[in-house]
Amino acid sequence: MTSLTPTGGAGSSSSHSLSPSSVSALVADVDATVPDDLWFIGILFAAMTNLFGTLAKHCFRRAALVRSSHRMYALYGLGLLFVMCEPPGDMIALSFAPMAIVTSCSGLTNVFNLLLAPCTLGEKLTRVRVGSALAVLVGTIGVGCFGPHEHRDRTAHEYILLFSTHRVIFYYVCLVTWLLVAAAIAYMNRFPGARLFGAAFAGTLLGNNIMTKIVVQLVICAADGETHAGCDGENPLHTWEMYIFFLLAVGIAMGGMVANAITLRSAEALDAITIFQGFLLIFGAMSSYFVLNEQVTLSTSRATGYIVSLITIVCGLGFLVLHEVGVLQLDDRSVQSQCYDKPASAIRECLDNLLGERDKDPHDKPAGTAGAPDEATSLVKGAPQLGAPKPQP
Repeated sequence: MTSLTPTGGAGSSSSHSLSPSSVSALVADVDATVPDDLWFIGILFAAMTNLFGTLAKHCFRRAALVRSSHRMYALYGLGLLFVMCEPPGDMIALSFAPMAIVTSCSGLTNVFNLLLAPCTLGEKLTRVRVGSALAVLVGTIGVGCFGPHEHRDRTAHEYILLFSTHRVIFYYVCLVTWLLVAAAIAYMNRFPGARLFGAAFAGTLLGNNIMTKIVVQLVICAADGETHAGCDGENPLHTWEMYIFFLLAVGIAMGGMVANAITLRSAEALDAITIFQGFLLIFGAMSSYFVLNEQVTLSTSRATGYIVSLITIVCGLGFLVLHEVGVLQLDDRSVQSQCYDKPASAIRECLDNLLGERDKDPHDKPAGTAGAPDEATSLVKGAPQLGAPKPQP
């Protein structure tokens, strides 16, 4: 491993310098990778974090549907509490497993979303939505199985050098371009389903939040000192890079949360969350490849399985998006199961009675009728009717 400690003493990291060959070695050195033997613990914490994230998004969606302003603020507050539980869970997960594995676990959100959305939001499970979510889930499992299970420890200055390589700069130029395009499409909202690009924007943003991984590794370095591989430089807590990475991590996380909350005001959770998670997985894998270079330890067979898994995710997302914008007319009948529908209806009615919306309006539904916000609800003014039946050609 290339050492970045200056020969002239323990001076500032600004005096460090590396030749181009050293920078290449910094990116491609496979021998310096460290196996994550406890990666399954990272998966466990990642699953818990994704459950909190799903509940937060459902709170944001439900807040957009309630009639009472104080209940709306209460739901937004509850959603923020769930969001605040995510960073600690992510940091613990990333301390046990590489970024590619932790990011792939976010596909569990689709499972939680499919199970909970009919209960908490009264949304309708359709064949297209279930099929798309299952495709993303299968791709997620593949990414987790075939993806890298190792990571490389670096100093704060090494991360700065990593971001200065040509491939990383090119990647981030393309990334910023795509983020601007997605944000513009969602903001202008000129065709059906355009708001869903807000979910794609949020997923792209959070999928590239490798700053959290960097902060976790630097904190571990500061705690373990010279006994930890890759931490032979200055104490990360004494460097300015550490705090820049921390502020970037917080900013990206907040930006993704806001984008999600805005998207869920006018889009069904079963659509928006699936698209959000799919883009998070895809761009998480891309940042792992282009920036952290975590794929260098993969064999040919594992790399093939990794790529096939990503293609599966892309196909699932493609069918959902093309169906929602009206390009594809697919069989979108409801998926029904008495074993699930009855308890889901009971839970939904309890939540409706607790929150109180719709049941108090005599012009809305007869008394005793389950009052959960239904598919393509009209409670949000100007909300696109994403769940409405598509006209037959």
